[in-house]
Amino acid sequence: MADDNDLERRILELLRGRHLANLATVEGQRPNVSAVEFVNDGLTLYFVSIPGTQKVANLAVNPAVALTVNGPGRSRREVTGVQYYGRAKPVTDAATVERIKTLFFDKYLFEDAAHWFGSRILFYEVTPERVDLVDYGRGFGHKDVLVPTPGRR
Repeated sequence: MADDNDLERRILELLRGRHLANLATVEGQRPNVSAVEFVNDGLTLYFVSIPGTQKVANLAVNPAVALTVNGPGRSRREVTGVQYYGRAKPVTDAATVERIKTLFFDKYLFEDAAHWFGSRILFYEVTPERVDLVDYGRGFGHKDVLVPTPGRR
C-alpha cells in the first residue's frame, strides 16, 4: 500500500505529462465517453466543453463522472494511468474561470489556445471522490487507491 503523499505525487506527475482524458458521463442507463483536454490544480481537474454537446446535456442531469488519463506505456508491463471517480460541475465564478484559463495557457503554451477563450466555452471542475493509479509495472492489474480528503485540491 502506497503512502498517500507519495501516491498523490505520482498521480500529479502522470497528470503533468498528459493532455487528453477520456471522460465518461451517464445518459439515462447508457454511458457516454468523450475525449477532453484537461488541466489540474492538485487533484482537482478542469476540462472544457461547449453548449449543445452530449456531455454537457448529461452533466446537467447527472454530475457523476469517471475519467481516465493514460500513461505513455505500450507493453503490458508499462501500462500506467489514472482513473478518477467523482462529480463534475460547471465553473461560473469569473475569478476561477480566469485562473483555469491561465492553467490551460500554461499547459498548452505551444498549441493554438484561442478556442479556450471564446465566449461559448464552458469550464467544468471534477472533484474526485476516489483516484486510482494503475501501474502494471508493479504487477498485472495493480492499482493504488487514493480517497482525497474533502476540500483538498
